Amino acid sequence: MQVRIIGAGPVGSYAGIQLSKEHDVTIYEQKKSLTIKHSGLFSTNLKNLYKPPKETILNKIKGAKIISPNGEFIEIGGSKTRALVTDTILFDKSLINKAKDKGVTIKTGKKINTVTKKDNRVLIDDDIKAQYLIDASGPNSVVRKSFGLKQLKTYTGIETIAKYPSYPEDSVEIYLGNNIAPNFFAWTIPLGDGRAKIGLITENNPAEYFKTFLKRLGVNKHEEVSGGIIPVDTAKDFIVNNRISLIGDAAAHTKATTGGGIVTGFESVNLLANELNKEEPDFNNYYNTWKKGVGKELNYHHRIRKFYNKLSDNDINELVKKAEEFKPIIEEHGDMDYPSHFLKPLMKNKEFLKLGLKHGFKLF
Repeated sequence: MQVRIIGAGPVGSYAGIQLSKEHDVTIYEQKKSLTIKHSGLFSTNLKNLYKPPKETILNKIKGAKIISPNGEFIEIGGSKTRALVTDTILFDKSLINKAKDKGVTIKTGKKINTVTKKDNRVLIDDDIKAQYLIDASGPNSVVRKSFGLKQLKTYTGIETIAKYPSYPEDSVEIYLGNNIAPNFFAWTIPLGDGRAKIGLITENNPAEYFKTFLKRLGVNKHEEVSGGIIPVDTAKDFIVNNRISLIGDAAAHTKATTGGGIVTGFESVNLLANELNKEEPDFNNYYNTWKKGVGKELNYHHRIRKFYNKLSDNDINELVKKAEEFKPIIEEHGDMDYPSHFLKPLMKNKEFLKLGLKHGFKLF
């Protein structure tokens, strides 16, 4: 089958890899440079889907220091590696090169403007025909615009790299508070060489909050600042019809708690590829399987985000302080991608249950 993919980011490239054995795959990327800006911090769950080459890994993360608005903090860690910090350029190129090795054609500098469905084929910009189209072009999805689908709610992420002392070098810092990054958080991610990725995500005025955050950290010199929009919406309408699907950020296959979407995007690709590789794909089966797995976990991420966004700074201070009492549960069951792994044990903890009920948190 002729499969065409819009977007050569990590999820689009991974889709090409997974479909290359059974199909004729071409990826269209509007940028001439085959690298996409993203934080490059992935949970170790990534290794179950794609093993990053050693040269792409800059650091390994074992813990996190979570700082409340009043400056108090909790440190969560252990001996287990929980996340990988990657060189985003090398990581993205490793996926692109693997796709090429598998026979995928990648055409850069090609912007797709319109998509239509005609009979049993897809027409791209009126001159490219495909039997199946996957849109991995990001939140500003070409397909969403072409078919009049709901535009996604987005926040803006902004980040740089600077010299920054991290102690220890295997722990990230998460800064919470409405004066830091309203309705989200700011971070420092050590690269293992005395530098750190420093960034934040927020809905409005990200540049102003970022400037204030850098000042708070005492960072005066830094590398080029990069940014992008991140979908924080529920994943809907990603199966457009029997010839077109959305995937990754274009489908809002992103975690509302962190803005990350590599693991969830890759898992969604695998489910779609399993269906497309069948002689007679059943997209109802694809959706139902997705909903029971990836969709369930993304729903938990949204519930956590909804709960957090209701909190005042005083509420956040209380939450961080009380977290010491259920810290062992977080350290044992904590997972960046699968919140069900730690939420269910947490709901059995009396202190967490009291706190959750006080602020209206509902798991089920």
